Amino acid sequence: MTSPLAGVRPAATLVALRPGAAGLEVFFVRRRATHAFMPSFDVFPGGRVEGQDAVLAGLAPGETWSEEAGRVAALRESWEEAGLVRLRSAAGPVGPATTQEGRDAFRDGAACGAWLEARAASLDTACLRHIATWVTPTQESRRFYARFFVAMFGEDACGEADGEETEMGRWVPLAEVPAAASEGQLQLAPPTACVLWQLQQSGGTWAPALFPTEPIEPVIASDEGRVVLHLPWDEAWQSAGQPTTPRPSSPCPFPSARMTLDTGRWVFC
Repeated sequence: MTSPLAGVRPAATLVALRPGAAGLEVFFVRRRATHAFMPSFDVFPGGRVEGQDAVLAGLAPGETWSEEAGRVAALRESWEEAGLVRLRSAAGPVGPATTQEGRDAFRDGAACGAWLEARAASLDTACLRHIATWVTPTQESRRFYARFFVAMFGEDACGEADGEETEMGRWVPLAEVPAAASEGQLQLAPPTACVLWQLQQSGGTWAPALFPTEPIEPVIASDEGRVVLHLPWDEAWQSAGQPTTPRPSSPCPFPSARMTLDTGRWVFC
């Protein structure tokens, strides 16, 4: 798959879930304040799809736009940033890798392949479910075509921030996310907030109507002094900006097609 959008880079994100005493828990890392993209935001582990991801997916290095390369990137980035990865061998799934050696290997494409080969293992991309695709608004200088994948981990999954790109890794009960965001304990970007809302509504099921995967490209605008985010289902979406992707054919999965900043927090309006 070639690049469908000029100036936009492919990216992938892993939404890691595990069972907890209060229901499903989701893992966040906080980007360092010095990070070039979304500094100080609480995010799911993720990043750009690299040529090494395409190679590990059995593709040519330039096939970074393929979904399979995105699946590899989601697991690689999660391993690098959060220490969370799903592996499998010919005999089936294997326990999570936990050594720093493994995390270091995943920062080097050649070393990553060798590390997996030495353990007769591969990234368990089949366990990932594609649940969303978000495109950065044209108003931003750095733009990404980001696929969001979800994966279940065992209740004993740990996870920790890498201390370089990310800090303060933590599991948060899904039911407590709205209160944590309202109290300022979580700083969430619109795509993260929207995916979390979908997960809260799903009850652990993955109905296609709740998780459309057509690209969602918001448009940022100003309305009477407020910063407003128009989602593609909003009637003002095209007139508010210059989106580069078509309007999704699926119904809007959110309570509103518009969001606004309310005391530093993105909310539906």
